[in-house]
Amino acid sequence: MTCPTCNSVAFLETLECVQCLTPLGFHRESTSMLAVGRDGVVHEGRTWIACSNRAWRCNWLLPDDEESARCAACRLIRKQPDADDTMA
Repeated sequence: MTCPTCNSVAFLETLECVQCLTPLGFHRESTSMLAVGRDGVVHEGRTWIACSNRAWRCNWLLPDDEESARCAACRLIRKQPDADDTMA
């Protein structure tokens, strides 16, 4: 994948481009990275927002009209470990 701003390589777990520092989000439907702002990003006529677990380093995007604030991957997690639990 690449950064949509500068075309640098962007790995799946990337939250921001290492070259231009653009905040990135993973758009699962197109398997691409999108530049995401505070209010999300419009892609193909639909607004996508960052998962509420972004602080936990989740960069997936979800539609702004989704019932949950968490992405499909994070909804599979039943219980998050404590932040200081580095082994989990």
